Amino acid sequence: MCLKHYSLCMSVCCLVFVLSCRSQNSVSDYTVALKDCVNRTAGERINWLSKFSDEKPEGTVKLDFYDSIADFENGLIKYGLLIDKERQSYSGLISRLREGLIPKEAYLKLKNTFPTFVEINSLIGPSAMYENCPLNVLQTDVLNKEKLASFKLIYDKINYVGHPSVDIVNEVFNITDFQNDIERLSLCNLIYFNLLVKFEG
Repeated sequence: MCLKHYSLCMSVCCLVFVLSCRSQNSVSDYTVALKDCVNRTAGERINWLSKFSDEKPEGTVKLDFYDSIADFENGLIKYGLLIDKERQSYSGLISRLREGLIPKEAYLKLKNTFPTFVEINSLIGPSAMYENCPLNVLQTDVLNKEKLASFKLIYDKINYVGHPSVDIVNEVFNITDFQNDIERLSLCNLIYFNLLVKFEG
């Protein structure tokens, strides 16, 4: 009887472990797929535009756009717009966006400090990160379909409104997992677009 009970416990433990690994892998697969799609889109856009430039890069351009967003996020901390990378800090920043308390000088400092980040965003626009790539991943990822669909429904409002309003940014904030770098950095990039529209139209 004890042996059967022990075997049953071991089976349950193994099942929980396997399901846990599958859950972790699904999250990893979702973020990796989204990241790869955005980076591939950005690289293809830059390579296409380079055909019309006098200064042509050697070979095919490969980049990690999320590294540039991470630099921008660190800039938000450096210039006092974020305290850290936690949910509460982002909540405070979004409140300041809503109340119009972000000075233009801070935005210009960020823009001048991170020209690569600004340039890539100007080349690919918001469509790669907030429209095409989420849709592509949504069509292939089964385990994360509900969360991906939630993000996509909010992102679709950007096209409808014409820009990422503070309300849209806040909706994304509400479903963002701050332990997931890709989700958090996607939110951070959305905040940049909000600032861009606010200060440059």
